Amino acid sequence: MESGGCSPRMNLRVGVGCGWGRGTGSNAQQSRKMTPALPLLFLGCWLAGPSWVLGQYRYPKPSISVSPGAVIGQGETLTVYCLCNCRGAEFLLFRNGNLIQQMNKYEYGGELSFPNMRPEHTGSYTCRYRYNMHPQYYPDPSDPVQVTLAERLPKPNISIAPHWWVRLGLDVTIRCQAPAQHRGLQFSFYKDGTWWLNRMTPAGRPAEIHMGSISREHSGVYTCRSVAVTAPYLWSDPSDPVELLVSDPSLPKPHIRLSPTGVIAPGGSVCVSCLYDGSVRGFYLSTSGDRTRPPSLQGAWHPGEFPLSNVSRERAGSYSCSIAGEQSRFLLSEPSDPTELWVSDPSLPRPSISLSPSGVIAEGANVTVRCQAPRSDALFFLYKPGGLSYRSPTRGVSQFLISSVTGPDAGSYHCSYHLNSTAYVSSEPSDPGELLIASEGETEHPVFAPTVPVTPPPTFL
Repeated sequence: MESGGCSPRMNLRVGVGCGWGRGTGSNAQQSRKMTPALPLLFLGCWLAGPSWVLGQYRYPKPSISVSPGAVIGQGETLTVYCLCNCRGAEFLLFRNGNLIQQMNKYEYGGELSFPNMRPEHTGSYTCRYRYNMHPQYYPDPSDPVQVTLAERLPKPNISIAPHWWVRLGLDVTIRCQAPAQHRGLQFSFYKDGTWWLNRMTPAGRPAEIHMGSISREHSGVYTCRSVAVTAPYLWSDPSDPVELLVSDPSLPKPHIRLSPTGVIAPGGSVCVSCLYDGSVRGFYLSTSGDRTRPPSLQGAWHPGEFPLSNVSRERAGSYSCSIAGEQSRFLLSEPSDPTELWVSDPSLPRPSISLSPSGVIAEGANVTVRCQAPRSDALFFLYKPGGLSYRSPTRGVSQFLISSVTGPDAGSYHCSYHLNSTAYVSSEPSDPGELLIASEGETEHPVFAPTVPVTPPPTFL
């Protein structure tokens, strides 16, 4: 054996330092006399390991990276990674040449996070590593990375098109738009608070992320922010969050109801109840009156109740609710069948109501209820407190026929109307029209038979 030692890359001669080998002459004899000491020398060389003094071995140089980037906003979390395939090594982080502290170990090296970035955290970062068996030896440090605290830009706006509530398999586009124009803007997108990806755009153009064939994993909360990559560094606050809700066809549809029913006066109160007989994470309530506003999440109890107080005409609309499954609050059932919330407008003239024949009516007779308004474009509703309301497509004047009246048909009837320009906004009800029937009977919902076809309730959009 002509060469050997503690490292396969070291080249040591026989009888010098920590080596052994085949010699000639007196050297060979001395080598044989030193045989009992060889195991001790070998152990010492193994413990010494590779070094810069005894051999030519060079340790790998680590690399350093930062997330979400070298330009970061104040208050954000900066994570520094020291990357090296160095088993058993300790990793140390330096800022501006000064040791900060030992880094936490993870699979590919070391990491250290700064959860609340401040000006004193900026500077030139490098990292090094060492082995416990050689604490005095440090391989070469990583190349530096300069971390800069960005100044503030106006926060951008984020939106989801075509809608924030989509079915599985459809496509959506997430758009981030800066309110001010800057050259060389980079947009960072975040999902559920974690950095997702970056996009560079020309001046004044929004950044767009197109996601095809939406799956359950795409649901969640999205935000974005902008950064000017040219000096001086400028960074925006995060946008307001937007939720991407995905309909899960495996979840059953709930039911919905309003209490009280009928037309609600401005300033009144109404309770919207979502009904489902099962365990859910929560209930979502949405309305067609405002498709740009995300729905609200109500706690997971049965039934899910949404009290609406101080109702105004802006609250009017077609309401539906969905359940959020136990897996995620962003995975929703298909919407329930809709129910309508109508709000009265005191500025509209009140309609009039009349019954024919009038007075006390014998059981079995037919009664016509006539509603009339001063507006020729009025569409009428006829309802009885505690009962269902009906509407007719005839504008200006509308007649409803109650055939073969019985005791349960008796009671007070009201008319109201709405105009095409004021969807889900109605006039105040008319004075009551009393239907008096000669015989007594139990109180039930009356059966209406309008003289013209009844328009069904509007469908959920």
